[in-house]
Amino acid sequence: MNTSRINLLRNGLSPRALLPLSLILSLAFASAFCFSACAPQESPSPEKPGPVTHIEWAFRPTESPGGARTGTRADDWYLIRRMDLFVFDDDGIRALDSYTRSFAYSPTSVDVRSASGAKRAVAIANLPLPDGFVTSVSHYEDLHKVIAELTEDDPAFPVMSGEARFMAGEDRNCAISLEPVMSTVEIHSLKCQFQGSYAGQSLKRVKVYLTGISCRSELLRQEGFLPTESLNVGGLSERDLARLPYSGMVYRYLGNGTPAGGGRVYGGTALYCYPNETDEETLGSPFTRLVIEGLLDGKTCYYAIPVNRGDAPGDGPLGIGRNRRYVFDITLTRPGTESPGLDAAITP
Repeated sequence: MNTSRINLLRNGLSPRALLPLSLILSLAFASAFCFSACAPQESPSPEKPGPVTHIEWAFRPTESPGGARTGTRADDWYLIRRMDLFVFDDDGIRALDSYTRSFAYSPTSVDVRSASGAKRAVAIANLPLPDGFVTSVSHYEDLHKVIAELTEDDPAFPVMSGEARFMAGEDRNCAISLEPVMSTVEIHSLKCQFQGSYAGQSLKRVKVYLTGISCRSELLRQEGFLPTESLNVGGLSERDLARLPYSGMVYRYLGNGTPAGGGRVYGGTALYCYPNETDEETLGSPFTRLVIEGLLDGKTCYYAIPVNRGDAPGDGPLGIGRNRRYVFDITLTRPGTESPGLDAAITP
């Protein structure tokens, strides 16, 4: 673990994230991979072990605007390579009762020992929390300092979190719904079908990418996401792409397409970003946009589309929420603009 990550977390910042699955995993305690650390007041001890609660995990599917739920394209992925589980007393103080960590890939179950009574369990997946931060956690509110960063996240092993309340005791069960911080912006289909004086022409060397991408997010937040740092502000930035685990998270080259029905089709792709629900666009808080870029008559043109900012957005706040899926079917019928900072009219 490097020093920079420890410093980030100590200052309320932090690393990593994952994409959803429609399958249920249960977690079972394995001493080779797990350990527990308990708060002093009512923590179980080897002399007087506490009651056992069985924890199960359900991965919350990604939601599309309008409330439709969809599965993930990654049903065979191993979603968890690290799990941190904190159990707090569910009272006014919400002190830490116990802590368990697992490094097993796709763990199947975990049994947690804790003192009896009302509890709140918080699960954090695929985020490499430094030991220094973990040992500093004494109350539930301490976890609200954790910040996930897109530049440290990976769609193959997304950072996820989930919470649940339960009553601790013998033969008790608890189900936690895990969901990733990141959302996906998908092009289901992209077609070039120019009309008028441009009929018969098409875009070449087509690229698609996201701009105004929020880079940081509070791990336990569920709504009201405001960007504090953005990537690709105003256009594609090679410097920002280099900060990501791989550039394909936010940028894809689709090429020259293939002929179809008098036009050209360019296939589809999926891009990834963090939530951005800012109400008013400013230089420091830009909207997240899907940009299509290509050559027309040798000149570069752009089609910038604010994501979920149109006249008929889906349910919920405008902009990009947590663990959401925004799907586009796009037909380009006219030349684009001269800048990725100018919104262009499209025919969905």
